[in-house]
Amino acid sequence: MHTINLRRGFDKALRATTDIDLGNERRMLRFETSKRSSGGLSTFATVHQVSEDGRSITHAIGFGIPGMGDFSRLVEQEREWRCTEKNVRTLHERALERVEAITAMAREHYVQQAAKKAAEAGA
Repeated sequence: MHTINLRRGFDKALRATTDIDLGNERRMLRFETSKRSSGGLSTFATVHQVSEDGRSITHAIGFGIPGMGDFSRLVEQEREWRCTEKNVRTLHERALERVEAITAMAREHYVQQAAKKAAEAGA
């Protein structure tokens, strides 16, 4: 069971987050469920680099280039749902049912990224 943290964001909308330590190179997988600017709710899984002191995180955007940047995936979305605590929690829990598969995808992303860098260095 993973801890779900419910809080209000800077926009006052409710959001749920769950952080999972990936145990390598100070990486953390974050599931975040929140209201979309276009309406409805969505859950994204993103990997963040944790600073050495553990006080901040960063996420590198790949700008749609395969294998670049940190891992990021849309896991779940409901276009018609309102941003209520019940709906946010339900969608977040539904996304967390796939945590093992998403974690494996995230790890594979970095394996492929390392292989690409090694191939480019050897070329």
